[in-house]
Amino acid sequence: MPQAYQVIRYSGRAVNLENEALWADLPTRDDLGGYLTAFFASPYSAASPLLVLGHPGSGKSLLTELIAARLSAPAFNTVRLELRDIDPEADIQAQIEEQIREDTGHDVNWVDFAKALAGNPPLIILDGYDELLQSTGKVFAGYLDKVQRFQTREMRLKRPVRIMVTSRLTLIDKAAIPDGTTVLRLMEFDENRRDRWTAIWNGTNAAYFAQANVERFAVPQRAQLVELAQQPLLLLMLAIYDADANELSRSQLDRTILYDSLLRRFIHRERAKGRAGGSSRRCRPPGASHWSTRIWCGSASPRSACSTGVACTFCRATWTATSTTSGPGARSRSPAARR
Repeated sequence: MPQAYQVIRYSGRAVNLENEALWADLPTRDDLGGYLTAFFASPYSAASPLLVLGHPGSGKSLLTELIAARLSAPAFNTVRLELRDIDPEADIQAQIEEQIREDTGHDVNWVDFAKALAGNPPLIILDGYDELLQSTGKVFAGYLDKVQRFQTREMRLKRPVRIMVTSRLTLIDKAAIPDGTTVLRLMEFDENRRDRWTAIWNGTNAAYFAQANVERFAVPQRAQLVELAQQPLLLLMLAIYDADANELSRSQLDRTILYDSLLRRFIHRERAKGRAGGSSRRCRPPGASHWSTRIWCGSASPRSACSTGVACTFCRATWTATSTTSGPGARSRSPAARR
C-alpha cells in the first residue's frame, strides 16, 4: 500500500522541521515509489542527500530495505548502513567500506568500487540518524554536512553518489542540515489507509480466524488506540496482539503496555521452544504444537521470526500455521534487503 508523504526543500535554520505548522499547509502526495525513482535518477540527487523523516513506527527502516532490494543493480548499486552500528567518528568513505566488508566479506576500496560502477551509480542508505545520537550519547550535529561534503567531493572527481538518510522527526532539530537538502516526511496512516490495510489483513488471515475462533481485526474507536494505529508498524503490532483471542477490544492498552505484552509473549515462546529442544523451529503440518514462520521482505533473503501464525501483509510474509501458540515477530538487526 503506497504511503502518503510530503516533501520540501530545506532553506536554512529559520525552517523548523519539527514544527507541525510547517507541514500543515503542504500538499500530501501518494506517488512515493515514482518520486523516489525520479529523484535518484536526477543529477540533483548527487549534489545533496535525501533526508527522510517520520515518527517511530512510520516505516522508515522498512522503506530503506525495500529501496535496497528494488533499486539494486543494474539501476543502482546499493549499500545500506544502520547508523547505530557504525563508527560515527570515521569518515563516510570508511563507513561505506566497512559495511561492504561486513556484507560481502571482501575488503573493497571505495575509489575502485565507485569507478567500476560508473554506469550503475552507488546509492548509499544511512538508516537511523536518530539512533546514532541515542546509541552514542553524543550529538553529531554535523553528520549531514559531512555527508554532503562527501557527495560534493565525489561529484567533483566524477564519481557521483546518491545518499539517503533517515531520522525521527522529533530529533532532527539537533542536526545541521545543508541548505537545499530535499526533506521527505512519511505521513501517518489516515482512516482510509487503515481501513484498506485492515481489509487486506483480514482477507489474508480469514482461515486462521476461523480455525482459532477469533473475530476479524478492527481498531477499537478509542482515542489512544486510534493514535497508535496511525503508524504502520504499530498498526501491525496491534493486529498481532489482537490475533490472540481478540485481546485488543478488552485491554486498556497504550504503547508501553503493547510493547511489554508482545515482548512477554515472545520470551514465553522462546522459553517453551528451549524446553522442547528447539523443535518448534521446524515448520510443522496443521495440528502440530507450534507456529513456525519465515518472513520475506521485498525480494530479498528470508529472516526468521515467531508469531501467532497470522500473515504479515505489512512486509509480505509467508506464515506456516501449526497451532494457536502466540508470540510476536522478532525484528532482525541484519536487514533482509542488504546488498
